[in-house]
Amino acid sequence: MNNEIIFFHSRICPRCVRVRRLLNRIQEEHPDLVLKKVESLTRVLRRKVYTLPAIKINDTFIYGKEITEERILRELNLS
Repeated sequence: MNNEIIFFHSRICPRCVRVRRLLNRIQEEHPDLVLKKVESLTRVLRRKVYTLPAIKINDTFIYGKEITEERILRELNLS
């Protein structure tokens, strides 16, 4: 199991707030998870992430409305 989530977000993105809360809650329930946050539009674009919010788990990117607790747990093999 890979226990790392990379969270791509921006301070000016209102949808990112919802995802940030969701990820914090998941991390509280699974303290072994590592949550890395990338908070800069420039750095996000350099990594070829073109929409926010986005998360990366292993080699899988999940974007926008697809970011749900169920999907995150499934990608982490925790469901």
